[in-house]
Amino acid sequence: MTLRAKTLFITSLVFLLMVVFVVLFSRTFLLASYQLLEDHDMQKNAKRALSVLSNRIDELSRITKDYASWDDTYAFIEDVNPKYIKNNLVDTSFENLKINLMVFIHASGKTVFAKNYDLSAKKEISLPEEFKDLVSPAGSFLKGPETEAKGIVMLPQGALLFACRPILTSTDKGPSRGTLILGRFIDRDIVDLLSKTIELSVIISRVDDPRMPNNFKAAYAFLTSKGKDDYSLPLNNNTIAGYGLAKDVFGKPAVIIRVESPRHIYQQGYTTIQTFQIIFSLAGVISIVTLLFFLEKGVLSRLVRLSADVQQLGKSTDLSTRVSVGGNDELTALGGEMNRMLDSLENSRHDLIKRGEMLDKKTGELENTVADLTKTTTELKAAKTVLEEKMKELEEFHELAVGRELKMIELEKEIERLKREGKI
Repeated sequence: MTLRAKTLFITSLVFLLMVVFVVLFSRTFLLASYQLLEDHDMQKNAKRALSVLSNRIDELSRITKDYASWDDTYAFIEDVNPKYIKNNLVDTSFENLKINLMVFIHASGKTVFAKNYDLSAKKEISLPEEFKDLVSPAGSFLKGPETEAKGIVMLPQGALLFACRPILTSTDKGPSRGTLILGRFIDRDIVDLLSKTIELSVIISRVDDPRMPNNFKAAYAFLTSKGKDDYSLPLNNNTIAGYGLAKDVFGKPAVIIRVESPRHIYQQGYTTIQTFQIIFSLAGVISIVTLLFFLEKGVLSRLVRLSADVQQLGKSTDLSTRVSVGGNDELTALGGEMNRMLDSLENSRHDLIKRGEMLDKKTGELENTVADLTKTTTELKAAKTVLEEKMKELEEFHELAVGRELKMIELEKEIERLKREGKI
């Protein structure tokens, strides 16, 4: 793999890893933070819905107090004055007060007056038997004429917002002559009131409704298991729901309020992250292209040219050729060093040539000397041969002379003996 290919591969790999890191980081942390912000916002909206419902109960309690702490009501609970009924307990009174029922209970436990009014059908209907049992002397709700309470009670007909107050004089003096109860069923109008107040879509479901949707069931399971009053759950990519759990007057789960909202925060976060990723990718591509351009122009092309020059030098025997590297950086310094090295090599070559010529000359002289020595040696060998032959002749002559000498000595000795013997 060439250096240019390696550079492109490594740069692309680093850029790809950076893109993967940014995508994972943005989706894992940034988008999660938007989701957390969205959850908090929806939980806040669920709390707002619960607060609006609580305010409606408080408003019902104030209305109840206005009627319960009134001299006319204080008298009516004793004499059951028809005029009071005609002036205060007609259908229009229920419509104006936006309530469904009013129940007057004497201190003795006897129900003096009770009316249940259907606001939608605009007609009076019978009071639920379960509510009658709840407020009867045998029931567990009223503890006597001094009972003061507000909240939600669950009836088969629906969830009822109620408030009860002791019946007193207009100056809140007693003793209490009984209890006044006002109630309002949670119906479409209540739901619309919540939706209008918090400006979001609202759905309310009983916790004991067997037809409760699965998302309500999941929210109810979470709220009851965690002991919380609010929870948020995305329904899809476009809608998120916040859930609030409202308890009845006995502290038991009563209804779940679901607040629906478009996922503006999530979608804005998702769009922002996508935009960021696109901008980052474009900036990365521009940076990589710019980097590769300057690397190509300032480094890679010069390295390729330097490599080609070096390869050409390796194939050529002409040491006068030099590499060409422009600029003023490390590559330039490297090229200069290589050229200086080539200068040294060329000078060394010239020296070697001169030394070779001198060596050739000395070699010729040596060859002549060797030839002379060879000739002299030959002559010496010939002289040696002649000398050896002469030495041999001399030795033979010497041996012959010595033999004669010895024979003469022996002869002289023999003559001397013969003379002594007188033979001569």
